[in-house]
Amino acid sequence: MAHPATTNSSNRRSLCSYLALVLSHVIFVVAENGEPTAIRISCGSSHNSLITEQSYLWLKDFGYTGGSSAPIDAKITGAPQLTTLRYFQVSDGPENCYNITVPYGHYLIRFVFAYGDIDNSNREPQFDVSLEGTLVHSLKPGWSAEFDMSCVDSLVFINDGAATACFHSSGHGNPAVVSLEILQIHNLAYEILVPSNKYTILKTVKRISCSAISSGYGADFNADPWGGNRRWVTDNGLTKGTSDQLRTSKSIQNCCGAPNFYPEIIYQSASTTGIGASLYYTFDIEPNQNYSIWLHFAEISDVIVSKEQRVFDILVNDRLIFTDIDIISLAGGPFTALVLNKTVLVEGRTLNLTFRPVQRGILVNAVEIYQVISMEFVTTECEGIEALAWPPFSHRMEWRSMCPSRASMEWT
Repeated sequence: MAHPATTNSSNRRSLCSYLALVLSHVIFVVAENGEPTAIRISCGSSHNSLITEQSYLWLKDFGYTGGSSAPIDAKITGAPQLTTLRYFQVSDGPENCYNITVPYGHYLIRFVFAYGDIDNSNREPQFDVSLEGTLVHSLKPGWSAEFDMSCVDSLVFINDGAATACFHSSGHGNPAVVSLEILQIHNLAYEILVPSNKYTILKTVKRISCSAISSGYGADFNADPWGGNRRWVTDNGLTKGTSDQLRTSKSIQNCCGAPNFYPEIIYQSASTTGIGASLYYTFDIEPNQNYSIWLHFAEISDVIVSKEQRVFDILVNDRLIFTDIDIISLAGGPFTALVLNKTVLVEGRTLNLTFRPVQRGILVNAVEIYQVISMEFVTTECEGIEALAWPPFSHRMEWRSMCPSRASMEWT
């Protein structure tokens, strides 16, 4: 028989977990009628600036942290609106942090890094970045070689009222940051509120839109702002075997709603192979870590119109993770989105993602790879609940489940 204290503690944790889940649903229903919280800081800048094409306000970097400001020597590909950076010298201490007040919720936190003459004598610095007290990014030699290595993001759940990002010197140059974005996304995006996932950070390894004409942000693709303005990188130029490009302008069904709010355009292009040919991608990763893999499909070929015409297996490092994938069968028809997700432990430093044909060739629309990082410091579920800004309930309110298989609940 369980000890009463143990039973009570277990019951309390279960109740707190349930309440946290319920409140997150309720708060999102209230918030989704408006715009998500979006904070964009142009690091080192002394003035606010409005990007008219996207109506984005970049805030001046004043009163957030220490350090010094410096101009950027050249325009940054992918972020030409940013012209300054903030850097931290040894005299500023080994750790310097931004603490930004935000509502309870789930956020995409993105950085752009660069360096120059004033801040680092034109030598590439190496340093670490932590989020919510957890080491997430390590800038290693070569990170400045291309924009997609110096623009990084992660998905984080904030339940203490502030997003905290800290820069840690490694003794190899001065940490330098060009921009910090904190963009609210759906509370249930990427299943972050599943109990085993809530206190994890999903660090983006790669987010690919297969055969896209160019890389871009969600806003460039008319994506819903609740998607966090994610950056999608074309796979043109990536090693993936012999493949062809396929694009369509036809509408895609079931692609763009809650909770992940994917842009339709990522399903309107695909990398394909001929009969019997495999497709593969290789990613450099940290060893002995869990990786959450999200795979996107929509059958957009006019030749494949019914079930069993295209079937393939999916492997990670030669281990099967999905078998006999028939896009039309699983999605319910052509031009209909299908998303598959699997979390795998990878021991080596390379993640090889292979699509192996069973019937005809391969078609892949988009790929997302996230490293799953356990938070080093977490509050309890009930401490998270105390941070919620509970709205007044003077009228009946509906809790709309974000999962179609779950019934709605009504609060009165």
